[in-house]
Amino acid sequence: MDELDQFVKRELQVKHYFRYVDDFIILGKKEELINFHKKIKRFLKENLLLELLEKKTKLLPINYDIDFIGYIIKKQSYILPRKRTIKSVKYIIYQQKIQNKEIYQKTFSSINSYCWLIKHTKSFSIRKNLLRKLNTLTFYTEKQYFFLKKKENIYDILENKRLKTMKQYKELQKKYKNHIIFMQIGCFYKAFDYHAVYVSKKLWLKLTVSNPKTAGETLMCWFYQKSLDKYENLIQSKKINTIILKQKKEENKDIVRDIYKTYTYNKNWFVPISSMDEINRLKKQYYEKKII
Repeated sequence: MDELDQFVKRELQVKHYFRYVDDFIILGKKEELINFHKKIKRFLKENLLLELLEKKTKLLPINYDIDFIGYIIKKQSYILPRKRTIKSVKYIIYQQKIQNKEIYQKTFSSINSYCWLIKHTKSFSIRKNLLRKLNTLTFYTEKQYFFLKKKENIYDILENKRLKTMKQYKELQKKYKNHIIFMQIGCFYKAFDYHAVYVSKKLWLKLTVSNPKTAGETLMCWFYQKSLDKYENLIQSKKINTIILKQKKEENKDIVRDIYKTYTYNKNWFVPISSMDEINRLKKQYYEKKII
């Protein structure tokens, strides 16, 4: 298609021309576009023995949504997935009456592929709702390990490495029993579980529930990265044994967390473990919007 590109840019001197494989868009005034259409149609037929698909050739105002290379480009400068793509994912989810391990892997790979396709669009809530439906399915023939692996993949798609992060966090809880742990996740520093329950009262942080009503559901409290100095001062004034973990990206783009600072005031102190009853009560309050 290089010949077409040269013709459009050099002979027709089109300023705004975008092509991907055999799909292309031209921006311009209505009269110009009608003229371009006739010339391009003639050029393709005479030089490349190709024809434009008339049913897919559209002349639209600039403020209309554009369906291009599998995505819907909105006039508000963001991208949405095609409805046809979402329907395909729903169809795969609804058809899952799985009795075979190989079929399970193939089906889940298809869902993963579709979700990565629409990941580049403004579709977080769409993906979340789709995967939540998938998360409610029961696989009677699969072992628990397989089920957990499925959930890990779901969280990977949502760009929320919750299960992996919580594994790291719980390992650190075992290792540093006498410290509150704050872990950097993106632009936030977060504490989880009974650590969050304790430190939220001491540092006046709001309690929320991460990943509500999913396998990764847990209590957490957090503060912004830019407020780190402020909360370090509070930790020192309250004399709370604390470990702060900072994250960094390595060359292979993996996220690594290292201990940034450690505050130890009492080596014999242990983080008070809140009972499950208290944690469940706080979650219930959160869902009733008493904790905001």
